[in-house]
Order: sequence, then structure tokens, then C-alpha cells
Amino acid sequence: MDGLCGCGAVGHLEAFIGGASMARAARQVVADGQSPFLAARAKLKGIACIEARDVAEGEDGGDEACHAIMERGRRAFAVACVGFVDALNPTKIVVGGAIADAQGERLLGPRDLRWHRTAFRTPRSRVQIVHAELGADVGLAGCHPLVIARLGDRAWRGDRPTSISAPNG
Repeated sequence: MDGLCGCGAVGHLEAFIGGASMARAARQVVADGQSPFLAARAKLKGIACIEARDVAEGEDGGDEACHAIMERGRRAFAVACVGFVDALNPTKIVVGGAIADAQGERLLGPRDLRWHRTAFRTPRSRVQIVHAELGADVGLAGCHPLVIARLGDRAWRGDRPTSISAPNG
């Protein structure tokens, strides 16, 4: 899938369902005059302040352009899930972030099982896609063990000194 990510690369999932990318798409929709909802929101709070939550609220309000942006994100998420399931054979995919929080079952639930119809049968029968119980802290909780494990690794630190002690050294 094509889509410019905030990091400058093409095709990252973040380019489709990340908050910054959705806000960028929303601003383009306003500039193109395609969304009465987002145009009104931009007039109220300023075009630079349009956020992904505005897109989600617009979809809930029946705005077609907002629906298209959200649907593109859900489709990208489904494609990514097929890749995760087929390549990695996980038992669980944990999804967090503001979009997952706002979309809830529309993103994670059984209503849209596009990924389930196309993923390999055996891995898809075992996998669960669940909402991150730690909410916005899920990334921090996940990276903490990695950082602790690598504190003493000179190659990882690039020979930079560290001001905190690594376990066992």
C-alpha cells in the first residue's frame, strides 16, 4: 500500500492509521473542499488543529470523507494483520493507541473480518487481536525490558558512557 509516513518512508502502517497521518489526510480533505464536517471543525478550531479524533467524530456523524479516511486506516490495519498472522504465526496481537481506543470494536472486533478471511487458516484460528490493557503506556512497558537488557551492551550503546548502572555490571 502506498502512503507517506511521518518519518518520510512509504507504506508503514502508521501512514494509514496513525493519528498524525489521519490528521494530515483530514487537512487535505478540507483543502479540497470534500468534507463539510471537517471544514466546520477547521473553521472552529483552525486547520492546523484538526486531529484524528475529528475524523472519527466526523465518521460517526455521517461524513463520507471522514468515513473514507477511517476505512482506509481499517483496511491497512487488516492488511497488516494478515502479514503478522501469516509470517509470524502469533497467538495474540495487542493493539494500542488513540485510534484503537477511539475505534474499539470497529477496528478490533468481529464486525470487519477482512484479515480473517485472507490469512492462512491454521494461524488465524489461533490468533486473538486484543486491545492493549495498558492503554497509552503500552509502548513504554514493552520497551522497558529491552532497554534494561541492553544497558550493558557496548555495541548497542555505541561505546557511549551511561549514567545508570546496568544489572550485573
